[in-house]
Amino acid sequence: MPLRRIALLTLLSLPVSLSLLCTSPSRGGADPVTPPQRQAPAAAVLDAAPYRAAAEALRQGDAERAQKLLARAAAGRPARMKEAFRLAALYAYAAGATAEAEELLAAAPAGGPLEDWRLYLLGETARKRGDDETAAEAYGQLLATCPGSPLRPQAYLAAARLADADEQSRGVLDLVEAARAEGIEGEAATELESLAWRIGRRLDDAAVREASARRLLVEAPFAAGKLRVADTFRAFDGSLALGEVLSADEVKRRAHSFLDGQELPKAALSVLEGLPEGSRDLEWHLLKARALTGSSRAGEALALLEPLVSEERPFSARLELARSLASAELAGRDGGAARRDLLRTSHRHLTRAARLVEASPALSELRAAELRSLHADFLDADLFDQAIDALRILRLVEPHDATGARSL
Repeated sequence: MPLRRIALLTLLSLPVSLSLLCTSPSRGGADPVTPPQRQAPAAAVLDAAPYRAAAEALRQGDAERAQKLLARAAAGRPARMKEAFRLAALYAYAAGATAEAEELLAAAPAGGPLEDWRLYLLGETARKRGDDETAAEAYGQLLATCPGSPLRPQAYLAAARLADADEQSRGVLDLVEAARAEGIEGEAATELESLAWRIGRRLDDAAVREASARRLLVEAPFAAGKLRVADTFRAFDGSLALGEVLSADEVKRRAHSFLDGQELPKAALSVLEGLPEGSRDLEWHLLKARALTGSSRAGEALALLEPLVSEERPFSARLELARSLASAELAGRDGGAARRDLLRTSHRHLTRAARLVEASPALSELRAAELRSLHADFLDADLFDQAIDALRILRLVEPHDATGARSL
């Protein structure tokens, strides 16, 4: 999604209050590539109510009216002036007035709510006009002073790209290491690791290259395939056995990436089969059952799951959910009474899973997408009570999910 669109959505969905996500920089300046300690957000400090009319005008595409309403909301109220000034800059950017936005962003008071957006967009506007030094400074300040910002992944990536363009290989690798230490995930993490891998090749640094290759193979197998990073681990005779290169945990995480991110169950099965028998624990069996179910081999999944037990509630819940999903998948290929019987079996396993996780941290073991799928299966078979049960469980996992609202 384009950044301007993200900015617009953010401004239009401002909650009644925003928490302070940034801190004041220390006197000597903070190291921009050292991830600050995450802290609980400070008390809410921005009341969005006075700006709703301006946001509505911006939503309707009338940027000029939005700015006038913003100024009116702050008129005669000194406490609101700083907030309104920052919002005016962000409104200008969202409306496409880049030059005006940059001028306002540079002049806006530092600190307070939306400081991370001010810094990030200041960096973006500076980068677009070729002022890489100002851009890098803005990204670095965001990383140094805004530990709670959701913009940190983009800031890491933008700063790393600038450093790479300036041939600062060490600076790029420092940023990648900081992002790893902070636990940055998703597309930004994939791009950072890809950048580090290229630098490792450019510098002929085996340690850098292998560290990034391993992470890409595990967390971003598609990107790894495009870059051919697996070649990093080929033997002299050209052979490659990733099951011997990756740890058991890494193999399972790689399979998880195929199942969650790419929805490629057959690829996940291939990865899992590379793990030696002695390393095939309960997690491995759960992953294989999920991959078999996704590959239209639900009968095999149920046979694999049948003897498995666990004394740990999270694993027991996952076993029951896996059995529920496999039973529902098997029902999809049968008709009439047999299908309804299999779906009732699926429902029994689902309710057992729900009882195991109720009022427990293990609630996260139930995935919303799978619960929505079960609800649809039950509803399609006219099993209304079972469909309602699936919705109730879904509400525990995702309270704001609107699936089946009419049924309730």
